[in-house]
This record gives sequence, structure tokens and C-alpha cells, in this order.
Amino acid sequence: MEENKNKIPKFVLPIVALVIVLILIVVAIIMLNHIKDSSEEEIKGYAKLLEYKDDTYTYIFDGDQVKTYTGYSDMDDFYYDVTCVSKKLEENQYFSEDALVSSSEKIIVDYGVYDDITQVAGGRYYKVEKDNMYGIIDYHGEVIIPVIYEYITVTAVQNEKEFIFIGEKENEQYEYLNENGKVMMTSDGKSYSSNISYYNKFNDEYDTIISINVDGKIRYFDIVTGEEVLKDEENLNFKYHMQIKDKKIIIYNKNMSIKEEIDSSSSYSVTADVYYGKYIVLSERNLADGKRSGRYTVYNEEYNKVFTSENEITLVQDEDENIYFVTTGNDNVEIYNKKGLVAKIDEHTYTASYNEKGKFIVAKRLAEAKYDVYDFKGNVIVEGISNYRYSGNTLIITRKTEESTTDAILISKDKEIALKTGDNVIADQYIIVENLTDLTLSIYDLKGNRIFDPITGTKELYTDNYVITKNEGVYRIFDIKEKVMKFEYHADEFVSRDEKLNLIKLKNGYYNYNGIKLIELTEEK
Repeated sequence: MEENKNKIPKFVLPIVALVIVLILIVVAIIMLNHIKDSSEEEIKGYAKLLEYKDDTYTYIFDGDQVKTYTGYSDMDDFYYDVTCVSKKLEENQYFSEDALVSSSEKIIVDYGVYDDITQVAGGRYYKVEKDNMYGIIDYHGEVIIPVIYEYITVTAVQNEKEFIFIGEKENEQYEYLNENGKVMMTSDGKSYSSNISYYNKFNDEYDTIISINVDGKIRYFDIVTGEEVLKDEENLNFKYHMQIKDKKIIIYNKNMSIKEEIDSSSSYSVTADVYYGKYIVLSERNLADGKRSGRYTVYNEEYNKVFTSENEITLVQDEDENIYFVTTGNDNVEIYNKKGLVAKIDEHTYTASYNEKGKFIVAKRLAEAKYDVYDFKGNVIVEGISNYRYSGNTLIITRKTEESTTDAILISKDKEIALKTGDNVIADQYIIVENLTDLTLSIYDLKGNRIFDPITGTKELYTDNYVITKNEGVYRIFDIKEKVMKFEYHADEFVSRDEKLNLIKLKNGYYNYNGIKLIELTEEK
């Protein structure tokens, strides 16, 4: 048999395999570096302009990094590690050109590309002007909206997180654009920036649906896609992807297709409320034959039913962020989780706490004006208190007898922190007890352990892990996490404080909360 001349030698195959593996490794490294670079680009690199003197701009960056810049006629604060700068023209010092640069002075948008560059939307975008026309670029320098408008208005939709742009064209025509630069709608003769509304969805989030009031008719748009939804509908009570209309509740999927229609013709009140960013409670209250009744339904983020009851439902959360459904019937409180009934407390009603999470459930006795405190399994923690209140997620209980009334912070069944007259409680990551009578502060962790001996003074600021006090004209900064006083300064030296950067300005310089001088200042005479 004739030998195959095209046969590949055996030693070649391992070499080819090795080359392929090396190529894949190189590609993976490039992709990882690209991902890293992309993530770094999204960091909100904020730097505050602290001082301009002798043509030098001095900035403080997060992490107490100090940088100086020269050669510019104007600079803004840095956002996303980018800012707008100006330089005077060499041939005419009365005029200047703008550019967009990074903190390392890398040019993002070169001088002269635009006649003017202005920070908008918290530094996420920049309004640019060229030949008396306007457009929008992002902090990468990418064009979001071309320079084709006579003017552009920037409108924050929700808590400065999302924005809409309204571009004015000739003949007083206005175009509404989303952040992708898509024109959502056009109106003639008026700008409706004050009539744009968003719809809550979950905690710290927002529904993508907005409404724009145009001559009394409300039009609905998806701010992400820019598409109009719910056409030919007017003035709806639209909430959490639910339309609440006369005699009907319509629940939508996320793509705005109809998921469910509920007959609510017998309801005198219909509301929808969100809990913990995960659930919506749809409450339908009815009145028939003079008797009140209701239907209460819990939906999750996918708008699927999770729990239904004829009794009013409140969602509560324990310290481990487990969520429970608490209902109050005619004579009892029932505690449920996803698996079913956890505990039943007879002869009590539930009193909603409105705190986000905690260790306890407070229920009021039907027979007398007293409260009992339970854990989430229905075990008694404290009985017979006369009143209660919350500071953050920390429960404060009141006991009242014929002889006295006393308050205490409830830590556990076996541990409380006694309070005295004049005490004010602030609870977050730590528990701070401020006595307004003898002007002292006591600081505890959430387990009730004392961190500092009582500190003399009044509380000026409590932020993150720091407490700033003032006593007889002296400020003191305490690091709660490290359990030590870091810095003190006199009131007559104090100029200002920047809480975002944990920065103190005194007459002779800028200091961080640890008392380290970052920038020297010469006192002006």
C-alpha cells in the first residue's frame, strides 16, 4: 500500500495544541485587563478643589491623596476621575478654551473641540456648546446627544440617579431624550421639565416607567428603551407595575405585557406598598353590609404571588435579613415565613414598628393597654411594658408603675441598657446615648457593650465610624471602631468640615479625621 504523503507527523499535534492553549491564555489576559479597566472606569473618582493660589489648584482625593495642578485658568471638582478645565488663548488672554481631562491630566476631549464644556448630572455628563448649539457628552467624552439643539435642559428623574434631556429646536419645538440619546417624544410650544414623574418600584430603586404631562394628558415612557407604553391611557394611578383603575387592578410583567387583572369593584380603597426592596403588598379594603373586610396579597420582584391573607399583612425583617409576614386577625397575631406558619400569639394585635430590621416583634394585649415583646419564633422576651419606640432598628421600652417611669434599650432577653431622664438615643452601626441634661455621650456596640466611658460634651456629628463632640470650645473626634480619640482642635481655629471626605479645615490647614495635616494654609491677615 502506498504511504499517505499528507499524513501529519505525530510530534506536530502537541505543538499545535500548545500554541492554541497559549493563544487562549493571551486572549483571556486581554479580556481580564479589559474588564478590569472597564470596572475602574466606573469608579466614582471624586476629588474636591480645596484651594486656588498662585495659579495652583490643590485637590484632595479619596484616601487623603493631595494633588496640585498648574497651567489652567479654571478647573472644576473631579467626578468619575474626570473634570473640565480651561486654558487662556496665547494670542488673546481674554478668551479661553475648554477641555476634558483625567486626574492624571490625560486629555479626554481636546481643547477647541467645543466652545464650552459644563458639568451636569453630578459629573456623569457634560453639556457642550459649539457655534451656539448644544449637545451632551459623557465623562468618557462619548457623544450622547449631538450638538443640534438651541438649548438643552437636564432633568433628574429620581434622586439624581437617572436623567432626561430636553432639547429645544427651532420654532419652540422640544424633544425629550433618555440617557441613550433616544428621542422619546416631541412637543410644541412648551417645555414640560417640571411635569416629569417617576414611579417607585423597590427600595433605593425606581421603576423604568416615567410619565410626562402634556397639556393635561399624561403619556408614559420606558426611560431605558425610550419607547412609549400604555398608549391611549390617561391619568392612571400607576405604581410598581400596577395600574389601579376604577373597578380594576392590572398587574404587568416587566416587559409591560399584562400578567393579571383583578376585579376591585367592591373595594373602597386600593393601595400598593413596597417592603425591603423585595416585596409589594397590594391591599384591597372592602365594605359590605356595614362590615369591613379586605384582601391582602404579597408579590415578589417578578410580580408573582407569594402570600395572601384576609387579614392585614406587614412584612418584618430580622437581623439576618430573613423576611416574615405578620398578620393581625380579630384576636391574634400570626407570624409566617415562606414555608408557612411560624408562631401564633393569641389575645394580641400587632403594632407596626416601621423599622427596617430588628430582633423583636411588639404586640399589644387586647385586654389591657400593655405591650409584650416576642422574638420571631413567638417566644416571650419582655412582658407588660407600657410603651415603646424605635431609634433606627433599636427598640426602646418604657415601664410604668405608680412610683416611676423608666426607659431602657432592649438588647436581648437578659440584657438592657438603662436610660435616664434627658437621654436621647441614636442607633445605627452603634448605639449613642446623648444626655441633654448633663451633656455626656455614652457609646455602645449593637450587643450593648460599652465602647467608651461617658464622654463629656455635646454631639456635633455622627458619621460612619466617627463621632465629633464639642465641650467648652474644644472639638474632639473619636474613632469608634478603633475605640480611641483621634484629634482635637479649638473652635476659634475651626473654618469648615467636609463630611464626604472626612476633612476638617482649620485656619492653618486641612486635616483628616485622624488629625493628620494634609495641606498647609497660610492664615490670611
